[in-house]
Amino acid sequence: MLLHTKQITVAFILFFVLLLLSTSCSHGNKKTAVSFYYWRTNYALKANEIEALRNNSVTKLYLHYFDINYEPSLSRAIPVVPVTFSQKMVNSIEIVPVIYIKNNVFENSKQEEMGALASNTWHLVSQINASASIRINELQFDCDWTVNTAHLYFAFIDSFRKYLVQNNQPVKLSATIRLHQIKYSDKTGVPPVDKGVLMYYNMGKINTSDLLSIYDRPTALKYIGACKKYPLPLDIALPIFAWCIHLRDGKVVELLSKMDERDMLHDSLFIKTGNFRYRANNSFFKNGFYFKAKDEVKVEQMGQNQLIQMAQDLSNNCNKNVYQIIFYDLDSLNISRYDAQIFKQVANYFY
Repeated sequence: MLLHTKQITVAFILFFVLLLLSTSCSHGNKKTAVSFYYWRTNYALKANEIEALRNNSVTKLYLHYFDINYEPSLSRAIPVVPVTFSQKMVNSIEIVPVIYIKNNVFENSKQEEMGALASNTWHLVSQINASASIRINELQFDCDWTVNTAHLYFAFIDSFRKYLVQNNQPVKLSATIRLHQIKYSDKTGVPPVDKGVLMYYNMGKINTSDLLSIYDRPTALKYIGACKKYPLPLDIALPIFAWCIHLRDGKVVELLSKMDERDMLHDSLFIKTGNFRYRANNSFFKNGFYFKAKDEVKVEQMGQNQLIQMAQDLSNNCNKNVYQIIFYDLDSLNISRYDAQIFKQVANYFY
C-alpha cells in the first residue's frame, strides 16, 4: 500500500533525525588513542614500559630513528646516531619513525640538494626497517623551522613524498608543529604533510626565574586559540619528562637530565627553599654532576593536575577531531612519576 505524502514526509524526518543521532553517538564514542614517543638510541623496553603500552592499549609507538645535522667539515647534512635494536618489536604495535632534522641543515643547504637529501633519508629509514623487520605506514619529521628556512624544509618534504610515490611506498607523512607555528602560520607556513602534531611543551628558554621552560600556562593560552583555524588535522604531544636546572650565582650552569624532584627531596645534601627549589648544603658530586655549596637546583616536572589542565585547555581550544595524544616520552623514570590511569584520563578529555 502506498504511503500518503504526509506519511512520507514524517517518515523522512524520522529517518533524518535517527541518522543524526547515530552520527552523533558514533562521534561521541570515538576514543582518543594514547601513544608515546620513544627517544632512546637503543630499542630495549623495560618491564614497566611494556606494562604502560599494554595498560593504555597503545597501537602506535613514535620511535626516534636518527637526527640529521649539518656537518661543516663535510659541507653536507649527515645522519647522527641511528637507532639500534636489542629487542624484537611488539607485534601489536605499529612503529612510526621520527626523524629530527636540525634547522642548520636548511640554513646551509640549497634547493637543488633537497632531492638527494630526501632519497638518502629514505634509504637509511629502509635499512633500519629491514634490520628490525619493520613495515611502516607513517613517517614523521621533527624540525623547528623558521620563516627563513621554511621554503627549503617544505621542498625537502615535497621531494620526499615524490620519492615515495616513485618507489610505490604508500607512507603518510606527519610533522611536529610548535605553538608559534600554529599562531603565525601565515608567516611560518604550513608543511605539506598529511597531519601535524602540536608539541605542547618547551614553551620558554631555560632560565633562573620561577617560570618553567617546559610548560607555562599563560604563554600557552596566548597561542592555542589559533588551533581551530590551523589547516592541518592535529594530534597533541604532551610532556611527561622532567629535568633539573643547575644554578650558580644567579646563572644557569647546566641542565640535569634524567633527574626530578625525588632526587632532591630525599637527599639530605639539599635543602628545600621554595616550590621546586633546592640549595646545596656543601660541595659534592651527585649523578656525575658537581655542586658547590649554595648552588641551587630548579626542578621542572609536570604533575598529574598540570596534565589534566593542559587537556582541558586544549580540548576547549582545538577541534574535536584529536585522534591521538602522544606522550613524550616512554621512559621508566617518567612513567614511575604518574598513576597508571593518568594517560587514559588525559585522552578522555578529547572524546
